Amino acid sequence: MKISIFLFLGILISLGHGFFDSEPNDCEMTYMYYVPKYMDVGFNYGNYGYSLWLYGEAHYYMNFMNRGEVNGIPIIFVPGNAGSGKQARSIGSLLQNKTTLRHSGFHFDTFTLDFNEELSGLDSKAIRRQANYLEKAIEHVWKMYRVPPPGIIFIGHSMGGIVIREVLGKEGFDLDKIAFVMTLSTPHARPPLLIDFDMHRFWHEIDQSWNSSKLINSKVRLISISSGIKDELIAEPLTKSDLPNIYHFSSTGIDRVWLEADHKAIVWCNQLVRQNSRIIFEFAEDPIKFKKNIDEIISNHFQGPQRMLKKLNPSRDKVKDYPEVCEKNAKCEGKGFVEIKKKKDDVILVLGKAYGSELISLAKEVTCKVTTRYLTKNNYYSLIPAGICEGSDFFVNTDNSKLWVLDSSTVPRNSVNLPTFFSSQRIQKKFKVSKGIFLMEFHRIPLDIYQVTVGRSCSQKDQGFHRIFFETNNGIRRFSRSVVEGEKSSLRIYNIGNDTGTLYFLDSDECEYDVEIKLDIIQTFKQMLLTWVTYLPFMILTNLIMLELYRCHLPSWFRTVVFFIHTTIIASAFQPFVVPYFITFFSLLIAVLIRIVSDTWNNFWKKRMENLEDNQSSPRFLTKNVLCIFAVVFPFFSPFLTSILLYVLHHDPKEATTSRSFKLLFTLLVSIPGTIAVVDVLKHGSIFEFPSMTYVFSTMFFWLNSLVFRGRNTLSTMVLFILIVMGYQYGISHFTPFFFSVEGTCVLTYIAYISFLWYE
Repeated sequence: MKISIFLFLGILISLGHGFFDSEPNDCEMTYMYYVPKYMDVGFNYGNYGYSLWLYGEAHYYMNFMNRGEVNGIPIIFVPGNAGSGKQARSIGSLLQNKTTLRHSGFHFDTFTLDFNEELSGLDSKAIRRQANYLEKAIEHVWKMYRVPPPGIIFIGHSMGGIVIREVLGKEGFDLDKIAFVMTLSTPHARPPLLIDFDMHRFWHEIDQSWNSSKLINSKVRLISISSGIKDELIAEPLTKSDLPNIYHFSSTGIDRVWLEADHKAIVWCNQLVRQNSRIIFEFAEDPIKFKKNIDEIISNHFQGPQRMLKKLNPSRDKVKDYPEVCEKNAKCEGKGFVEIKKKKDDVILVLGKAYGSELISLAKEVTCKVTTRYLTKNNYYSLIPAGICEGSDFFVNTDNSKLWVLDSSTVPRNSVNLPTFFSSQRIQKKFKVSKGIFLMEFHRIPLDIYQVTVGRSCSQKDQGFHRIFFETNNGIRRFSRSVVEGEKSSLRIYNIGNDTGTLYFLDSDECEYDVEIKLDIIQTFKQMLLTWVTYLPFMILTNLIMLELYRCHLPSWFRTVVFFIHTTIIASAFQPFVVPYFITFFSLLIAVLIRIVSDTWNNFWKKRMENLEDNQSSPRFLTKNVLCIFAVVFPFFSPFLTSILLYVLHHDPKEATTSRSFKLLFTLLVSIPGTIAVVDVLKHGSIFEFPSMTYVFSTMFFWLNSLVFRGRNTLSTMVLFILIVMGYQYGISHFTPFFFSVEGTCVLTYIAYISFLWYE
């Protein structure tokens, strides 16, 4: 048995090898120019140890301390789970010094909330407390201004974004106080870990309020930024929302950012902080114009060149007709201004330096939209695919750029079938980019993550400029990490809800490429675990039920039926999503480990009881009556500690072997919120409080049943009925999410436990 434990622990360790290994961080640090100061603004509310500060440095700090007044544009930063208000120093310092160096006619007042590093991500009651505090803090900040500001810019990190959404979505909140909202690594879709059903209900209520006609028809917009797969706490799919007033962008696809960041680095990552400061500055320069054109401005900053580029408007005598001076399907440069009439099947690509102007401009104002974007920090590109802008006339200055007009049928491309987990092969492709562009198309992208390594060699000494990026059919873009000469470029490709994508190779010269694509197993497993961790307790329980049923003395046909039912439940419970194979295997592995540990502990107690029977003078640990009193009273103080102590102290040799595994699983499930409560008390000295009373009653009934009733008493049936009703009341409109929560899985574990007792 010990060998089995070590074997399975070895498998878990091997799976976890590299899980927490950090990769090189491409983020540059945002440094403070002067000594950072966090000034008290005289706001006191509640008794949870929360604070409201005003960030400032040097002369700004001195001015506020002397006058106690604010007259800039307010920014309120809200930290996330276990976060600190001092995280606002990156954006606060950069904005203060940027306005000083530019001699701007405005400045910013960066307010920041501090929640004493509370674990809000695992407790819905903590999020509600923080939201209540933020609501009062907003009122206080607004009253600090003699002249009302044009709006408050809200920035939330992680759970701080949820706190902001809760307050702004309230019925009576004045939307005119909102400039816009920006969230960093915030799980808008659902809680990252569903501790209790109230968390699911809380997220659902927030979505309903943000989907109300009041907010939908307003100019309030939320910009959600994720940081790719380096975020070790929030999976990127959770940062998306289907609501029309919430935009989602990945840091890997934002021009001049082009990188991934971990969960904390997204707050101080200099490339992203500077990018965010640009849209903040645009609001400050003209708040009225910003609110009027907010959708276009957001698109320009996160899906465009981030600044308005002038349209090309050459005099007619300088414009040449494209067919006269350039050859189609070939590079055109050094021909001055040319005019192109786009045909339906034409693909137009322009690479070059923008010099403050667009690379390609419409000759006449039409509905067709063309975007010039950064290719590298100093170069741009414009790509107009086939099927759009048909019949439109364009101007291109070929003296400053390189132009290709290609028939869509002649665009070099290659279709690739990505390898799966069960296929360890690597894909290797060699090709030449001779027409400015090469496409590698993926018609089906699994949920896996792939590492793409690209080698590039050119015959010419001047290798021009190039870039590789991946784009899904919903616009998510991921750029290559490196374009340093002589080094290989690399990027990851993965999917967050779509099944098609294209890898673009853009190159101003004719160069050979050597591409290798392989499955990144560690990152795949990490992202699947982050995405599915909420459902993991439920899946472990179903696997444990299946394993214990196989151990019962049941006919083979019945075991086959059980296996079929179990497979059907797992396959259909999460529709329309398919449970990843990694998660199915991992949950089964944990279930087997729980069973092995439970059997080992049972054998230990069996020998212990035999020794006590042989030696009558040996003292027993605790009598059953004392344990029963303990099981009734102590769960109100701590279900977690109660379960741990009763699991260690109590052993009934007559109890069914098949039911003992559920004792260990129940103890582990209760330990999740239990650990949170203990840490909160030790860290903050707050009142010992559990997320839900369901844990208290589940613990009480579970251990009373184990100590006294053992599943056969009528009272057991009554307890089962009470718990089912309790579960139904919590999940009356969302019954399934209740049982997917840790809280609901505790109830199901209890039901499974007494069911096996009844059977035995």
